[in-house]
Amino acid sequence: LCTTFQNRVVTILTKKTMRALKEYNVKNLILAGGVSANKGLRDSLEESCKKENIDLVFHSVMVGNMLKNINSSEVIVNTGYLHDIIEDTSYTYEDIANKFGKQLADNVSKLSEDKTITNYKERKQEFINRLKNYDSDLLLVELADKLQNLVSDYELFSKQGKESLPTEGKNYSQIKWFYTSLKDLFNEKLNNNTLLERYNNIYEEYFKD
Repeated sequence: LCTTFQNRVVTILTKKTMRALKEYNVKNLILAGGVSANKGLRDSLEESCKKENIDLVFHSVMVGNMLKNINSSEVIVNTGYLHDIIEDTSYTYEDIANKFGKQLADNVSKLSEDKTITNYKERKQEFINRLKNYDSDLLLVELADKLQNLVSDYELFSKQGKESLPTEGKNYSQIKWFYTSLKDLFNEKLNNNTLLERYNNIYEEYFKD
């Protein structure tokens, strides 16, 4: 009964949201606050927005808020809010630089994977190699990014296990390799902080064999 009610609410919210976006010709949607914790709603809106070529942002808001909560600098908090813009939307480096300045654009560019590398592991390895040369502030953004990924999918993971892990790799061993490599890097390069503690703890929940 609860599942049926939730699915019905998700359907209604998605339809009304998409109707409003079309009516006012809006091409960007930010999903934030408590409602963004509902995976069913996130997935429903993501699917609908892709069909209508609308940019949906919710993950980045949570990442920025995580960084704000540990008193990161304004530029790092804003990097968290914008970190996926180049990867996941139609906005470019130049768009970010023109609106927010070169430093933020540089940060977002550094935290963007090279999508021209189509092989999953090769692309992730190239990204990890770049991360090794970044300062602790940029690594904090990446830490918050990956922590939010794990936190947002934990409820589904706790019910369905490994099969629920979303990735273009479609392979549990590849996902574990990537998140383990990041864990090693974060613990080597960063001082202990609440985000790192949470990452280490939830990593054990996901990847203990």
